[in-house]
Amino acid sequence: SRNTTTYKDKTLLPGHTYTYRIRSYKKINGKNYYSSYSSTKKADVKMSKAKFKKVAVSGGKAVKITLQRDSKVDGYEIYRSTNGGKTYKLLKKITKNSTVSYTDKKVSRGKTYYYKFRKWKKVNKKTYRSGYSAKQSVRIG
Repeated sequence: SRNTTTYKDKTLLPGHTYTYRIRSYKKINGKNYYSSYSSTKKADVKMSKAKFKKVAVSGGKAVKITLQRDSKVDGYEIYRSTNGGKTYKLLKKITKNSTVSYTDKKVSRGKTYYYKFRKWKKVNKKTYRSGYSAKQSVRIG
């Protein structure tokens, strides 16, 4: 009869590539007999791409930024550009993964602001980050 055995590796870290190979064994009279190893298989572990849910002017005096939540990360970093998206500065680091919105109140009428964000997760004192979301622009009336 044919048996299937599965294994779930719970030690994976984002941003790493893992290589696996397997072999079978059979115990006969107390002694283990092993097959040859299988060919190797690689697995890249990446965070899913950061995505905005909505970026919109709120009350004419602020920009409300809503992010798509990812339950597997520790938080988010929101960046803002005031020069057409040429350079960005960190606007807000969110340290709770359940917080998915932020209101930027430091905006001026007649200006266009560009936003992007990325996700982060801390594992064993090291911080891993996703790629940046697509940029979103908002003009304050």
